[in-house]
Amino acid sequence: MLKEFTEVTGYHRKSAIRLLRVANVGQRGSGRGRPRATGPEVVHALKGVWEAAGQICSKRLAPFLPELVSVLERQGYPLL
Repeated sequence: MLKEFTEVTGYHRKSAIRLLRVANVGQRGSGRGRPRATGPEVVHALKGVWEAAGQICSKRLAPFLPELVSVLERQGYPLL
């Protein structure tokens, strides 16, 4: 069956195996990767802090997060 499929479609043997396996399973890539550790509320708050800091990279932002959050809360900036 695989030989016939590769001859008809022109797919390489390994590509055909992958394609046929995914068709059997259903959705491709389901269940892969690490589950999200944060919810949408935390992501929204982090995005607000990141924008207030001038959209700097995460390595530069991380050391200042506690101080920056306290300053933004004192100024009445809605984080959550």
